[in-house]
Amino acid sequence: MTAKRSSSGLDRARNLPFLAGAASIPQQLVFAAGLAYLGVFALLFFFGRPGLGIGQGFYLPIVLVALATSAVWGIAAGVGALLLYEAGLLIPGHASWSALVAVPTGVRLASYLAAGVAVGYLARQGRGMLASSLHLLDDLLALAKRDHLTGTFTGRGFESAINRRLIAAAPFALLVGELSEQEGQALRRLPLGGGERVRELTGLVASRLDTGDEFAHLGITGFAVLTSASTLTRARDASVALESHVHAAGYELSFGWAFHPADGNDVLSLHRAALQRLHARQVVRGDWKPTPATSGLVDPLPASHRFQS
Repeated sequence: MTAKRSSSGLDRARNLPFLAGAASIPQQLVFAAGLAYLGVFALLFFFGRPGLGIGQGFYLPIVLVALATSAVWGIAAGVGALLLYEAGLLIPGHASWSALVAVPTGVRLASYLAAGVAVGYLARQGRGMLASSLHLLDDLLALAKRDHLTGTFTGRGFESAINRRLIAAAPFALLVGELSEQEGQALRRLPLGGGERVRELTGLVASRLDTGDEFAHLGITGFAVLTSASTLTRARDASVALESHVHAAGYELSFGWAFHPADGNDVLSLHRAALQRLHARQVVRGDWKPTPATSGLVDPLPASHRFQS
């Protein structure tokens, strides 16, 4: 029976947020302020005398409450401290009403309220500035994952997008595109890497995407798209449709595709499968002529995948 009672007591203790360590910092500050109120009140009750200075200890809980909340609650904490101060002297008979209702009481109340208001206001302002800084940091981190030229994902941002979809475990297609060698060389010869032409091509690809699709510009000549697809056939069709749309506008941009989960459950496997299909299509279209050193990029592609590409 004793063991059961002890066990149930431990369970109740674990459910208390302050004992379990699950309380937030403001909650911990308020809890500490409550203990400080009790401690100073006990000192006043047993050892208090007017003018002894024990009442100065109430500044600690006032500051703690104000830090955790705001100026309004700082005022409430100051009023509560004054009431506890007077009760701690009156109840045991350490002082009389005439001694407490005097100028020192008004001065003490004003000082308690001033401490609560000042600390509460500054704490609230500080939390607001911190929140603004965190929002700015989030914006900067989001911008770091975007290409400065096109506004699309960079490689790092696109990898994060793939990982999010992998965690969601829903089927999707990865499309990897690359300009032909002739188009890429012409683009590199343009001023600033052909920025205007790249933006035009990016807008052309983006106009063909559905809501929820994610798009990345990789390097100068590379592109990648994440799009929803429920089957291998739909993934292939999405790649062919996007490629046809771009070619109709006069761009020599070929796409390869990979389907999750059939082609892999990680970024590298999907990217490898998409690149293999991309190189196979480039060879068929004459956009890429592999050398002896690069022919292995296509050789590992299974015959069934070659046919589907």
